[in-house]
Amino acid sequence: MRSIPAVLAASAAVALALPCAAPAFAAPRGVTITSSDGHEQTFENPSRGKCYTGGFGTDSTLTNSTQGTVLIFPDLNCMTRIFLPVKPGDSRHSNVRSFMPLE
Repeated sequence: MRSIPAVLAASAAVALALPCAAPAFAAPRGVTITSSDGHEQTFENPSRGKCYTGGFGTDSTLTNSTQGTVLIFPDLNCMTRIFLPVKPGDSRHSNVRSFMPLE
């Protein structure tokens, strides 16, 4: 029969090893655009300075899960002088036709 300290030591070793066995997954970084009727478009790890066409036009919400600011544009190619900034972790309800990550 094993001694109590040996059993406790073995149990502690197993308990410490179990949490380390699972792989760590980082939260996805991206931009999600949601329409008023619940449709979603997600752009994972968008490149900074690139214009992304997407969105559902008026009555859309853009959620910024990146680490930088994203600009929302009401046109399809990020060319208008009218844009709305969305900071990291924020959402903005607007006319979303295209967006551009800055950072």
